[in-house]
Amino acid sequence: MQLPGGASADEVTQVEDMTVFSGESQDFSAAVVDEGAGAFRALVHVPNSEAPETYDFKLELPEGAELLPLEDGGVVVRDAGGDLIGTFSPPWAVDAAGAAVPTEYVIEGTTLVQRLQVSSSTAFPVVADPFWVPALMVMGHLTRHAIAQAAARGVSQALIREVVQNGVRTAGTKWTSVFTQGKGASRIRAIVDNRTGDIITVTRG
Repeated sequence: MQLPGGASADEVTQVEDMTVFSGESQDFSAAVVDEGAGAFRALVHVPNSEAPETYDFKLELPEGAELLPLEDGGVVVRDAGGDLIGTFSPPWAVDAAGAAVPTEYVIEGTTLVQRLQVSSSTAFPVVADPFWVPALMVMGHLTRHAIAQAAARGVSQALIREVVQNGVRTAGTKWTSVFTQGKGASRIRAIVDNRTGDIITVTRG
């Protein structure tokens, strides 16, 4: 993924667990935080009202891959065959006073654009934070609670991963996504924590 402002890996500064990239623009800075297992946060630091309100993240994707919007404001990335590559959690931005700044994703081909809506009441600096969760992470971690639920309902872990990969995703509550597949008694629901990628709840019927 190419960060906004033409930032490159050749111009970096390491600050604890954060890699800060410098680019062509002096109006803002961008950084990447490695969350492990292929997940990362791309932090954008917006210092003042003179900075841009849109930030482009150009994705390097396989041929035929596409970005698709989700009901919760996030974005899913699927390959040409429809298989899940990963997801971007719903966008967020916060100002220096801790107030949420309205923000949204706009899809332009294989470029993910984060748009901020600052106002006269916005306290700078503002931090925006696209969070990428790869398919391996989304489908690889079940909590003990979810494992116990699945076992009690006769749902295999392989089936759970199939539901997360191919099921219908809707917005849940408190930073979760709900993946659903099947109907009636055969319906499987898997609830995923968007912040960690953990599958935290499994239901059947």
